[in-house]
Amino acid sequence: MTATEASRHFSALLDAVEAGQTIEITRDGKAVCTVAPVKPHTWGALMEAVKDLPPDPDGAALSQEAYEFARSLTQEDPWANA
Repeated sequence: MTATEASRHFSALLDAVEAGQTIEITRDGKAVCTVAPVKPHTWGALMEAVKDLPPDPDGAALSQEAYEFARSLTQEDPWANA
């Protein structure tokens, strides 16, 4: 989808993404971004991220993916006060 189309049909773009589609936005024929559905931040998603980790008696070792997921749960919404 071109940037112009995305601008003119933003509501439809959001509907498509909400339905599970990933949309690539182009400008002058070159990809500039991808708009994709948000990954769910749930306890189940965290458990999935750490399920293959070996047992850790100290509970200190987390995979990078699990660490980033846990960190994302505590970050403030940058748009909340916009």
